Amino acid sequence: IASVILKYRPDIDGLRTIAVIPVVLFHAGVPAFGGGYIGVDVFFVISGYLITSLILSQQQRGEFTLTWFYERRIRRIFPALFVVMFSCVIAGWAVMTPNDYKSLGGSIFATSVFLSNVLFWARSGYFEPQAEQQPLLHTWSLAVEEQFYIVFPILIILLTRTRISLFRVVVFLALVSFVVASILVVSSPISAFYLAPFRAWELLVGSLLAIKTIPFGYGNRLRNLLSLSGLSMMFFAVYFYSKETLFRGISAILPALGAALFIWAGADSSPFVNRFISSRPIVFVGQISYSLYLWHFVLLKFGTYLIITEMTAVQTGIILILSAICAVLSWLFVERPVRRSSLPIFSGRALFGVAGLAIAILSLTGVAIRSTNGFEMRLTEEQRRLIDTEGRTDSDNRECPPTTLQVAKSHIFCKIGNEHNITPSFLAWGDSHGFALAPALDAVAKERGNAGFLVVAGGCPPLIDIVRENLELRDCEEISQNVLKFIIAEKSIKSVIIIARWAYYTNGVSYKYEPTNLFNTKHVLLANKSMSESRSTQEVVAISLERTVADLLAAGKQVWIVGPVPEIGINVPKALYLTSVGIRKEFPIAPTREEFNLRQGNVIQMIRAAMTRYSIRVVWPDKALCDNKLCMVVSNGRSLYQDDNHLSKYGAMLVKPVLEEVQME
Repeated sequence: IASVILKYRPDIDGLRTIAVIPVVLFHAGVPAFGGGYIGVDVFFVISGYLITSLILSQQQRGEFTLTWFYERRIRRIFPALFVVMFSCVIAGWAVMTPNDYKSLGGSIFATSVFLSNVLFWARSGYFEPQAEQQPLLHTWSLAVEEQFYIVFPILIILLTRTRISLFRVVVFLALVSFVVASILVVSSPISAFYLAPFRAWELLVGSLLAIKTIPFGYGNRLRNLLSLSGLSMMFFAVYFYSKETLFRGISAILPALGAALFIWAGADSSPFVNRFISSRPIVFVGQISYSLYLWHFVLLKFGTYLIITEMTAVQTGIILILSAICAVLSWLFVERPVRRSSLPIFSGRALFGVAGLAIAILSLTGVAIRSTNGFEMRLTEEQRRLIDTEGRTDSDNRECPPTTLQVAKSHIFCKIGNEHNITPSFLAWGDSHGFALAPALDAVAKERGNAGFLVVAGGCPPLIDIVRENLELRDCEEISQNVLKFIIAEKSIKSVIIIARWAYYTNGVSYKYEPTNLFNTKHVLLANKSMSESRSTQEVVAISLERTVADLLAAGKQVWIVGPVPEIGINVPKALYLTSVGIRKEFPIAPTREEFNLRQGNVIQMIRAAMTRYSIRVVWPDKALCDNKLCMVVSNGRSLYQDDNHLSKYGAMLVKPVLEEVQME
């Protein structure tokens, strides 16, 4: 290892600016910054370089200790982060529905113990609140760093006591991390995105620069070329990458290598490019970049939460200005004072004690929020009734688990209806709308003494020969094939009830202001597995529906199709709650009959075409939910929806009279 002399490099702060601005503008939805998320990867390289340089510099002076290292990390990371988290606790109490506040409570706990990346990885299920709507989602990157720095300093200490080359070990670990991440980006993209072992290679790229095994002795012309090339690679990724880019694998080399080239070029001298990036205004933004990163996402998410509909450019601009103000204030009055303070409370054991106390308070607060269902007692009885807090079919209170590929292959499906030992005579097959209508189907079956299977997979069309071209929903077609085999083989099943969010698939796009998540745009991509020619999503769904119906009828099954449930496109409980507490003025959210017909027109046409060709029967939920002018979202002071398109239990029970037409044996 070459001698490491740690000196302040203003161009690194400039590079922080180049990293944070694209991230902020990406989260704000600015079109030209579709790949702005690569700023986080640049931060990882910067962090690996600076922290490794710091450790090696202290080691060579014989002054490095783990206590000293973690004291610096606490001073750097904790103060601004904890202020933001306490602010989220207060703001969430004031404006969030119990379910959303409960979700925030889980985030508070996980963030306080630096496990938020694991939490959001685990929360990737279909019925969990959309990731991009969670104010502390961005703290996953801090968790990755802290997990890395729990292990990495100890590794350096152990290696310096042996003759094993630190450089070779770091190269080996970086290669392993990169190769595994490149594999997982195809098979398990959410794991590759969130989990530290598959992000470690980016931090280790920075570490390799700090070890200084690679020589820096080149002329300024080459250094300028390298630095400019590095910036170009990062800017290219910012502009040309998007949510659809298979990131975390080979594509991630571009911004990571770009950041490394920039850092490398300016290591022993300052090329013109690095000097330009070191100008005072650019450096200042880099100095407040940590606070800006923390505040901008929280403010954007709470802003979106309160506005409900899509934010205008003016509203977004106001929030970005507020973010910058909060970042400057946080840097001036939180970050710098704590880092520079010589007070005993901010050093040694006292600092660890204060940090431990803050972690304990925040983590217990998160647990309390979670365990009290988002402090539901904040609400009046009328508000609780309005948003139907007991009416959710999410993963916390759903009796039937979702049908995963493993469940589909094992044929161990959930039973509904008569609880006695009765042979199931029907099977309800659906996507998440099947979950939402399950309480009504269950009630109808119990009244008749029937039992049936509930087979539902969120986001998966209950059809054969159809593929969801989404990375995390690649099992849909195989699940459907296994379900069909089970239905055909199970002679006791007389009726099959098919339930889906039909318009989502036929139109190929979600509705109005429905949020998306990190790995999906608003679009749904479908394809016929056995047909290579290009077809519209409507044609794909129609063909797959007819094939599914034909196979079921050929097996002697009676087929029932449940028509479309009106989609709202706005989170109904949230809108009702914000109106009830006076945060928002009342505004119309119920779709008109004309809007319903426009959204569902091709669905109705598709189902009627199948009815004329095959001996199938259809029930129409809109008969219970809509009149000639409007579709209901509230009845008797209770929300009929649990979000922007799924019925609540109460809403499902209003559809029960329609479902009573279905024969279950």
